[in-house]
Amino acid sequence: MQGRGRGRDPEWPKKSNKCFTRGMAQTRYPHELIETQQDLDRAYARLARPAGPGGSTALRRRVIRLSAQVLAHPYWSSSAGAGASLGELRAQARADSAGGGSP
Repeated sequence: MQGRGRGRDPEWPKKSNKCFTRGMAQTRYPHELIETQQDLDRAYARLARPAGPGGSTALRRRVIRLSAQVLAHPYWSSSAGAGASLGELRAQARADSAGGGSP
């Protein structure tokens, strides 16, 4: 019996993460978790720009604090968060901030 994986599964190109997640039901995340992820995305984007005269220390600390808040959120240890992923959260936060999310 052949194992699964890139080199052994002839169906592998059709089974990428992108294809699987497109057809899956969207996970519902708590509103405050999505907002925190959106704050983190904005802070990270500001950090990627050249630092102003005040430097970027405060912004780096904000990114670290927001990252910790996202990762330590009680949702991840609940039964609702058992099958959820950070990637899905990021995608939903981006969609919601772009106006594509549902209320």
